[in-house]
Parts: sequence; C-alpha cells; structure tokens
Amino acid sequence: GIAINSIKTIEREFIRIVIGSLSNRQKKVLLYLVESEEEVSATKFIQGLMNGAGCSESTLWNVVRCLKKRGLVDFANGTKSIQLTVVGKIISEKVKNG
Repeated sequence: GIAINSIKTIEREFIRIVIGSLSNRQKKVLLYLVESEEEVSATKFIQGLMNGAGCSESTLWNVVRCLKKRGLVDFANGTKSIQLTVVGKIISEKVKNG
C-alpha cells in the first residue's frame, strides 16, 4: 500500500494545485464564504458581494458557478443556502492561512 507520508504529500500537492488554479476572484469568494456566518441563498450572497467586489453581478455568478462545478461550493437555485463543501472548506482554510 501507499505509506501515510506519501498520502500526506499527495494531499498537500493536490491542495497546492487546486489553489494555484483558482483566480483571485474565486479565492475572494471562498474567503468571504469562510468568514460569512449568515446562511443566505446564492442570490442574496452575490447581491451582498456586489458592493465590495468591484465586479458585475454576472461576473460573480460565473465565479460561483465555476466554484460549484469544481465541487468547492454547493447551492440549489433559490432553495438552498450557498455553502462550502468539505473540500471547499479545506481549500478555503489553506487560502486563508497561506
């Protein structure tokens, strides 16, 4: 089998690759979700971000949809609050803490 040290090395490398593939906007959205304690729909989340994000609503929707496709966030249109997935939480914490 694979040694525990090898698994940890693979995990670290995977996280590094995922973080490296994220745009700055994607990282900002993940960090905002980490710091957000309020459960809101994706629509309300994006409306709240528009004030400080410096980009359009359509751009933010594209960012959020891309994060969903990557399995980092989850939401259902209008019926479920936007939230980080387990993998999204791991990636977000690594982005936050460097």
